[in-house]
Amino acid sequence: MFLSVITVSKNFLLVFIINFSTILLAEPKPNKEVEQHSWTNSNVALENKFNALDSFYQLNHLKFPDSTLVIVNYHYQLAISSNQPMEQFEAIKNKGNILRLKGLYKEAMSSYQIAYEIAKKLDNPLLMAKIEGNKGNIYAYQRDYLSAINHFSKALSTYEKIGNSNGKRTMLTSLGNMFLLIQDYKKALSYLEPVLEELKVQKIDDRSLGIVYTNLGWAHYKLSNWRMSEESYEKALKILKRENALFYVAEVYANLGRLHKELNNDSQALNYLKKCIELNSLLGVKENELEAKLLLAELIADKDPRKALNMAISMKSSIDNEHDILLLRDLYSLLHTCYKKIGTIAFALESHEMYARYNDSVQKEINGFHTIRTAYEKDTKLLLDNLQLKTEQEKKDLQIKQLKQVIGLIFFSLLIISVSLYYIYAIRKKNLNERESLLKEIAKLKLNEKKSLVVNSKDFMFHRELIEQTINRRLNETDWKVLHILLEDATYSNREIAEKVSMSIDGIGSSLKRMYLYFDVKETKYRKIALLHTVMNISSVVNSN
Repeated sequence: MFLSVITVSKNFLLVFIINFSTILLAEPKPNKEVEQHSWTNSNVALENKFNALDSFYQLNHLKFPDSTLVIVNYHYQLAISSNQPMEQFEAIKNKGNILRLKGLYKEAMSSYQIAYEIAKKLDNPLLMAKIEGNKGNIYAYQRDYLSAINHFSKALSTYEKIGNSNGKRTMLTSLGNMFLLIQDYKKALSYLEPVLEELKVQKIDDRSLGIVYTNLGWAHYKLSNWRMSEESYEKALKILKRENALFYVAEVYANLGRLHKELNNDSQALNYLKKCIELNSLLGVKENELEAKLLLAELIADKDPRKALNMAISMKSSIDNEHDILLLRDLYSLLHTCYKKIGTIAFALESHEMYARYNDSVQKEINGFHTIRTAYEKDTKLLLDNLQLKTEQEKKDLQIKQLKQVIGLIFFSLLIISVSLYYIYAIRKKNLNERESLLKEIAKLKLNEKKSLVVNSKDFMFHRELIEQTINRRLNETDWKVLHILLEDATYSNREIAEKVSMSIDGIGSSLKRMYLYFDVKETKYRKIALLHTVMNISSVVNSN
C-alpha cells in the first residue's frame, strides 16, 4: 500500500528545525540591490552590515533558499575577514540549515561541524547545543534514528543545565517526533501535547506552534483519530501560511492529501496534492515533489489507470536517480497496480518482483524500529537507574551533611552554654570573693589597733562628725539607723532592715540609694557591704586613735 509510515516519515521531519526565527507576514521578494547596498557600502558600520545580512536570511531562507545561500556565503566570508567568530558561527549555521532543507545532508553536516568547532572555541554551550540539535535533524532525515536521539538528548541535557526553556522545548519536540518515526505514536503524543500546552500558556503563536500541530496531526492520523488529525493540520496550515514557512506548508499539504485520500475525499485530496507539488517545485525540493506526484498518481489509478501509469513512467528515471528505497518501492507498487488494471500481466509481474525486492528492504527498516525502541528503552532504563542511584547518593550525602550540621549546631550550642556557665561561675566567684574580702575588711575594722581584742558592734562607734564632714553633707536619722543595722550584719536584706527600724522597704531603699550616691559606692552586687566598709574606713581613723 502506498500510504505507509516509511513513505511519509520524511514529510514531518522538517519539524526538527531548531532555529525558530520569526518570519514576517506575506513579505514580498526583497530588492536585493537595496539589501546588498547596506552590507557592501564601505560607509556602513560593520555591525549594521551583519544585521542586514541576518535580516535577509530570516526573511528569505524559506522562500528563496538558493538566493539566500549566496548571501550567507558572503556573510561567512565577511565574518572571517573581519575576525568576528560569532558572525562566522551564525553564517555557517545558517548555511547548514539551508543545505539541510534542500536535502544536501553531507554538505549540511560539514557546515554544522565547522559551526560546532567555532562554538567549542568560544566555550559557548548554548551554541554547541544548537548544533547538536541540527545534527540530530540530519540523522533523522537519513533515518539514523539512534544517532538522532543521541544528539537530541545531548542537546536537551545542555539546555536543561543552562536553563534555556526554548531549547529544552524544541528538543522535547524533536524527541517526541522520533517516537513518531519509530511508530510509538502514543508515547509521541505524551511528549508533544505538554509542549503544545506550554506554547499556549506562553502565548507563543509562531512557526514553532505550527510545527507542533503538524506533528500532532501525524500522530493522530496514525492512530486513526481522523477528526483530531484534520483539526491539527488545519491549525498548523493557518499558522505556517501566516509565517510564510513554505517548506512546512508543503508538508502539511502532503499530509492533508493523504488524510483526505484515506477518508475517500478524492477532490480535496487532489487539491492538496496539487498545491504540494507546485510548492515543492517552486522550492526545489525534488524528492518531496516526486513523493507527492506518486501519491497523486495512486489517487487517480482506480479511475484512470493509464493516466496514472504514464505519470509513474515519466517519474521513473528521476526516482531512480534519488536512490530512495521508499520512493522506489512505492513506484513499483503503483506500476504493478496500473499494469494489472490494464491487463499487461508480464509487466505487472515484473513490477511486483521489483516491488517485493524494495519492500523487503523497507520491512527490514520497519523491523529495525523494534530494535531502536528496545535500545532506547534499555538506555532510558539505564539512565533512570543511574539517575536513581545518583539521587539516592545525593539524598544520603544530604542526610550526612544535615547530620554534620546538627552535630555542629549541638557542639556549638554546648560550647556557648559551657562558656556562658563558666562566665556565670566566674562572675559569681568574683562576687563571692569580693563579698568575702569586704567582710574580712569589715572584721578587721572591728578589731582594736593591736588586733588582740575582737569587739562587738556596740564597741565600734561611727564618727558622725568626720563622716558628714567627709561627704560634705548631713545624714538624717533614718540613714544612721540603717548604718547601725548594717554594722550588726552587713548581709541583711532591705526587708530585714525595714523590719528592724519599723520602716517601709521603699524607705530603706531610698535611704540606701542616697548613701550610695553620697559615699560614691560603685555598682556592685554587695553595695550595702561596700557602703558599710566605706563608712567604717572613715570612722576607723578616729577609732584607731
